[in-house]
Amino acid sequence: MVKAGHAPSLPVAGSTERMRNGDLGRAVGQTIDSWRCSRRRDNLSQVTSSSLWWTQMIVEDAPDPDALAFLEARVVEEMLAAADHDDDRELAIFVRDPAGEIVAGVTGGTWGGCCELSVLWVDESLRGRGVGSSLIREAEAEATRRNCTQVVLFSHDLQAPGFYERLGYQTVGVVHGYPSGSAARWFCKRLPSDDAPVED
Repeated sequence: MVKAGHAPSLPVAGSTERMRNGDLGRAVGQTIDSWRCSRRRDNLSQVTSSSLWWTQMIVEDAPDPDALAFLEARVVEEMLAAADHDDDRELAIFVRDPAGEIVAGVTGGTWGGCCELSVLWVDESLRGRGVGSSLIREAEAEATRRNCTQVVLFSHDLQAPGFYERLGYQTVGVVHGYPSGSAARWFCKRLPSDDAPVED
């Protein structure tokens, strides 16, 4: 589900600080350019509490997408290596207008017999017409074709409350106060074991 990115260089200056767009570029100019992913892995085995290979942690509120992709790819890489499944695939379904512009869509991925949906969006002009429900059903049908037995997703109560319950999803976890005054939920729905239509 995640494509590997290149390893970002690490700053060598002093204390933790918040970096913004222009500052990040200047900080990167002060890095060790020869540092690469393979060398990082070799050095990790030699790290001790008295011999740290990094000298600065940087808090970023506008991180480089390549840096985000790099971290996500490493997690997925290790997860796939640890599990007895190597069928990780992305999943995306888009609705486009006559001009080819995206007006709705759902994205996620499938792996190890499970489908996880991460993003569902419908343009305001199309809401209330069943587009969102159709996207979820199509994602479920594709997940079934990929031999998945369940769909999981994370959503906030303030986003179309009751929507997923009406489609047959059950709450399996709740985080109260996320955001403050509301809650977030993990949903799950079991899928049929064949290509039969997914029921509401």
